[in-house]
Order: sequence, then structure tokens, then C-alpha cells
Amino acid sequence: MLVPLAVDVVTWVPTTPERRQRRGYDHAEQLARSVAVAAGLPVQRLLGRAPGDQRQTEQSRRDRLTGPRILPVRAVGGMVLVVDDVLTTGSTARVSAAVLRRAGAERVIALTAAQTPRRRHDTHNRDGGASSSIHSWKSKSALAEPI
Repeated sequence: MLVPLAVDVVTWVPTTPERRQRRGYDHAEQLARSVAVAAGLPVQRLLGRAPGDQRQTEQSRRDRLTGPRILPVRAVGGMVLVVDDVLTTGSTARVSAAVLRRAGAERVIALTAAQTPRRRHDTHNRDGGASSSIHSWKSKSALAEPI
């Protein structure tokens, strides 16, 4: 399992209430719970969606760059692993990390099940294929550092 040993808690980026109601579950929550069980870590709901927030998939790439409106559910400390389904622009991960840091997390690591293919001119994923992704944000730092 690719989970660092120093992680204190696992959480997820919540889907919109409308999608959760339509599906009957939150797929990111299911992923987070599976990761937590496999890693032997606690899982808690630490993030929520702001009322009226739209799905990222309904927005243009330009609009997705600002990320969803994520709110803290409770204060948290230590290192948090936040799980989401797909990394596209990285905005959701950046917004979630910033919210968790403001709620007290010392460090946030984002884990996604998949990553959308990069554009041809992007040199990070030269084969253009989808892959899983892990990114880390240290407390009070706006910069992401892939690990």
C-alpha cells in the first residue's frame, strides 16, 4: 500500500449532495474507507461541500481551476490523507489541502485513484496515459510537491 506510515487520519473529498442522493453513496468516501482499512488507519469525514456548489465535471477547464467550494467539518491535527477519485487540474486537491491546513492539519497528502491524461506538451506524464497520483502539501505552504 502506498500510504506513508505517519498518516494520522484518512478523509475524502465529498461529492455534491445531489450526486450522493442520486447514487445513494459517495464514491470518494468508499475509496477512502477502503484505503483506511487496507492501511489500518482511522477514517473521518473532515470536509463538506458548500451549499449550491456545482460538480467539477459540469464546468469548463478554466472554471475548474478555481476548484470546488469545500468547507471544514471539524478541526484536525497531524497528517491527513485526503482521497479523491480523479486528479484533473489539481484544483480540488489544492483547495482541500488548504481547507484542512486552516482546520489545523500539519501536512496533507492527496491520493487519487486516477489521473486524467496530460496534454501533449506536458512533460510530467509523457505517455499520456492515466495513472494514480499522490501529492503532498506541508502546513502553511501553497506549493504542491509530488512525492
